[in-house]
Amino acid sequence: LIGLVCFVATSAACGLAPSIGWLIAARFAQGISAGLLVPQNSGIIQNVFSGPERGRAFGLFGATIGIATAFGPTLGGLMIALGGAQDGWRWIFWMNVPLCLIVIAGVVGLLPRTRRPTPGKLQLDPVGLTLLAFTIIMMSLGTFLIGCLPGYSAWGLAAPILLILLKFVQGFSTGGEYAGAATFIAEYA
Repeated sequence: LIGLVCFVATSAACGLAPSIGWLIAARFAQGISAGLLVPQNSGIIQNVFSGPERGRAFGLFGATIGIATAFGPTLGGLMIALGGAQDGWRWIFWMNVPLCLIVIAGVVGLLPRTRRPTPGKLQLDPVGLTLLAFTIIMMSLGTFLIGCLPGYSAWGLAAPILLILLKFVQGFSTGGEYAGAATFIAEYA
């Protein structure tokens, strides 16, 4: 619910943006909110459904993503055309507000309470989180640089990332957990 509420607020902030700087900041915050939402989808399906129902739920989720990917840009273009050249882009953000409010009502009213207190202290995986964050940042940076710098090759960033990921997988396959990746990073970083 926190991610949904933040997404509603940041969508409204985008729709109200008085300047490009405000819009960029609001879009950044909206991206963080979406980052809170996306992983929850799979987790909810995993917790609420079991057996063949889980497979159907993931299939429906995948189909929904496919349909949204196919029709989203067309719907966005239509909204911009209907809203006019000056403010049509704002409609795209304002569309999120009522949709998310409906989803919030659905979450509160329809989803079962599956959260159970767990004994002991919450355990995080700092090495895994660091590797994941590093990989995501490098891949995002590589994509950004490809779009901004003429002649820039993504292989400059992709090759080290792929090597680290391969060593990471190798560490798991040999039962050494992160030993493969940690050793590789210590030797070659």
